[in-house]
Amino acid sequence: MPAGATRLGGDEYVPTLVNLFKDPDKSVRAAVIQILGERRDPRIVPGLGEALKSDQELSVRLVALDAMRKIRDESCIPALIEALKDSQIVIRSQAQDALKAITFQKFEFDAKILKDNPEQVYAKWNGWWEDEQVKEHSSLAGIKELENRGGSGSARLLVRITRSDKSGAEAEAMKSSAVSSLCRIKCPEAAESFKAILLDDSNERLCLAAINALVANK
Repeated sequence: MPAGATRLGGDEYVPTLVNLFKDPDKSVRAAVIQILGERRDPRIVPGLGEALKSDQELSVRLVALDAMRKIRDESCIPALIEALKDSQIVIRSQAQDALKAITFQKFEFDAKILKDNPEQVYAKWNGWWEDEQVKEHSSLAGIKELENRGGSGSARLLVRITRSDKSGAEAEAMKSSAVSSLCRIKCPEAAESFKAILLDDSNERLCLAAINALVANK
């Protein structure tokens, strides 16, 4: 948690307060998000991400984005990157500013690109973030964490780990572990990765892991 952050009550109060992010009254939603954002509690980030993505009121989305900027926690990054594709240019612009503040990355896109080509902005930031996540999880413990987390995002990272150009016994063990994890989370996206491994018959151990994974995913 950032220095100086405080918590609002005990843990048991946070889910109740976050539920108010979906209150029918937009002024209630905005007020609660603003108050909790001032407290800089990273536990509210998932709720903020949902509000930023789904709330129909621009004012509420802006308050959610501002709360993420104040929290400055790494867990905000995926939702902020998704916000780069928001229909409103003001959201895209402020999401980029928040990302720069949290990550200290120097990516800079002018207003014209943000307005006319948000996919380019999204691709740059998302590619950087996935690279960082692959580095962070390129270990047996990291792979297990991705497996436990599940979902398509984790699957994409596991696929990238299986395609690593690193060699050696440790690297091959890591790739095999990534294949096995893809199998256990039953991810349809993994099939193409498994097939690509089978086209390269130079690594018997990895091919065997891919075969087992494909059979298990039938």
